[in-house]
Amino acid sequence: MNLEDSISSSERRGLAPIPDHLEKIAAVMETKRALESEFFLNARVNVYAIMRDDPKAALAEAIKRGNAYAQAGADCIFYLGVSDRDTLATLVKEVAAPVSAFAVADTPSVAELQEIGVARVSYGSAFQRFALSALKRLAEGIREAGGHAAMREAMTSRELQEMLRGAAIIGRQSQRHLIRNAGARHGASSKSDYRPNSGGFRGRMLSWRPRPYGAVQYQSLL
Repeated sequence: MNLEDSISSSERRGLAPIPDHLEKIAAVMETKRALESEFFLNARVNVYAIMRDDPKAALAEAIKRGNAYAQAGADCIFYLGVSDRDTLATLVKEVAAPVSAFAVADTPSVAELQEIGVARVSYGSAFQRFALSALKRLAEGIREAGGHAAMREAMTSRELQEMLRGAAIIGRQSQRHLIRNAGARHGASSKSDYRPNSGGFRGRMLSWRPRPYGAVQYQSLL
């Protein structure tokens, strides 16, 4: 879950006072421990979306907030609005927690991000927007002469079926993994002892464990 540190009013958008945001993080982490959950808290720092006129001051504030949130127990520090390699590298070096980046068109490649130590990359709605852009181009193009030729750029039906079949296998494996882990935490002797939709356990099916630190983790809203 992303827990961002910006606040909005009728007049402007600003940053929450650090002590106030630390209280929120502490409440989340206390609940996580009480539930014995693997819930992943991504502390989102909105400094670069707010302090756009002073990059030097923004960097100092970003580091200060990142370390404060990390010390409070956040699993990862998510910086929105940072895409240049040098700034990301500095954040990775100065912040005592895994750092997450938000990908935009000029963000370094995944290989470069991994090289400088970025632990996670979020793509937000990028995949949906890209897919809808292709859909829009096709819908507009088929009205023109030769417009159907664009369909050659699409994957074949067989490729689509293979992709969906692979996704279904991964989904079943992930579900079995969650059920097995949740059952073990609650003393179930076998998979059949655990019912994912039973009232007391339902919320815990939402927990997950991130990839080991050092391997870039990908995330999108798909």
